[in-house]
Amino acid sequence: MADCKRVAVVTVGIGVAKPYVVKHHDREEIYIRFGNTSRLASREQQLRLFQSGGLLHAESLPVSGRGFDQLDQRRLEEYLRQVIEDDEIPESESAWQRKLANLDLMVATEFSNTVCTIAGLCTGKKL
Repeated sequence: MADCKRVAVVTVGIGVAKPYVVKHHDREEIYIRFGNTSRLASREQQLRLFQSGGLLHAESLPVSGRGFDQLDQRRLEEYLRQVIEDDEIPESESAWQRKLANLDLMVATEFSNTVCTIAGLCTGKKL
């Protein structure tokens, strides 16, 4: 039986918890594969990895300096009524901001103000 050899075939599927992180010196580092080498991922590459792993949705990122006053209330009302079939139209700016935040069209910042998201600007931007 000395001539017998064991062979195994292992298939590893693509993981769902991307990006994969390596802990090194109390830091988490993200690497990206280039050919037969691995390199530390740039900030832009990390963002793409987070997005491809479903952990980042670019449309819900805040847009600095773009608040409720940058939006067309008439377009927002049409969006509520016609697209998402919601007839509850807010009556004040603060009620609008709460409603739009619940729809991920606005987001509160660390400075306690509310700004539009990318999706919010696309939905309600003044023409």
